[in-house]
Amino acid sequence: MIRRWNSIAADVRSFWSRRGISIVRLAAVVICFAAIVRLYKGVRDLLEGTSQGNIPDVFTDLIPRWFAGLSVYSYSPLAVHPPATYVMLWPFFGWLEATPARWLWTALEVAALAWLVLVTVREGGGEERWQRIFLACLPVCTYATKITLSKGQFVVFLLPMLITAVLLVERRAAGWKRDSLVFLLLLLTLSKPPIAALFMWIVLFLPGGARPIVFVTAVYALLTLFGLSFSTQDLSIVFQDWQARTSALALNEGSTNLHRLLSRWNLGGWIFPASCLVFALHGWWVHRHRRVDPWLLMGVTAVVARFWTYHRQYDDLLIVLPAITLFRLAKKTPRDGADVAAALLFSVIVAGSLVPLSILSKQLVWGINLSGVLARIWVVMLAFLLWESQRERLAPAELRVQGNNEETELPLQRAI
Repeated sequence: MIRRWNSIAADVRSFWSRRGISIVRLAAVVICFAAIVRLYKGVRDLLEGTSQGNIPDVFTDLIPRWFAGLSVYSYSPLAVHPPATYVMLWPFFGWLEATPARWLWTALEVAALAWLVLVTVREGGGEERWQRIFLACLPVCTYATKITLSKGQFVVFLLPMLITAVLLVERRAAGWKRDSLVFLLLLLTLSKPPIAALFMWIVLFLPGGARPIVFVTAVYALLTLFGLSFSTQDLSIVFQDWQARTSALALNEGSTNLHRLLSRWNLGGWIFPASCLVFALHGWWVHRHRRVDPWLLMGVTAVVARFWTYHRQYDDLLIVLPAITLFRLAKKTPRDGADVAAALLFSVIVAGSLVPLSILSKQLVWGINLSGVLARIWVVMLAFLLWESQRERLAPAELRVQGNNEETELPLQRAI
């Protein structure tokens, strides 16, 4: 079996050496077109407020209620965010009407997307112009990007901040300037804890990462207490309403995640303990693999974050992180067949991200929809990244592909 795969891998490399440049150019043109279309449609929808449940409209309604001491969790089915999130978003939505809030949020979303593009190009390691063009379009061309922009969702902010925080800890010596910036980035990502929480394990177990995590935990707790101080209800009632609202949403909404799976099996009561178990197991796994390339850690964590709790299709933008990891593996992994496997998986993931939204949830043969097919591909990708992480963990130190051996400068390094 191994000999057969090595033979296939050799044939793929030979084909790529002859046709690779032409394929990259064609692919770059295709995803550039998709990126332009989806960027335009996403920004247009957010500015016009045509997408139901978009973030600016939701929070310009909920935040004034929160700080007026009125009920939020029993008022709106969209009120599923923890108390600290309302405090963190007050500067953007606490004093603006819906229309100017949408314009402000749109500008911030586009800036965050540009930051993500910059990180992708620099970290992807494209060696020639067309590869860099391809990488630049990668975070913009996905169906998840269009949904994220249309609804003004948080994930486009979280990804560049999480990447930068992890790489700053991994590549820069500990110090108050570095730790202050990492603290700020991580605290902002906790505006959506279901995505950011798992990445905290990576920072915690990297050398010098404990101090920012301690500060983030303490300040987040203070923000929570500050937010709760505005409530006129008993705190136990506030948390009960919040838990009821989030549980109802997790059981009935979202796509392809642990909570929906438990709901399908009539195990809704196990949502909280199952999530805690996944969170703890992931922390154990990160600790065991803390010395491997941080991009492997981030790639695995992104897929786990996509599956471990309630998420909708806009959170599929998380798949950009393992896609970058696969691209790096295809270029840097020893030529033992793993490079070809990474390249093929990367191609499938990119092709899946270009799927039109109109057919994403439609039924295919045997009652399977395209979302389910993509989820199975992500599981295969997760298995491959886990295998690569284990292989690198067991490899001699001098053979590891370590991010701290690279000279790529992070966009925020000049700030510290």
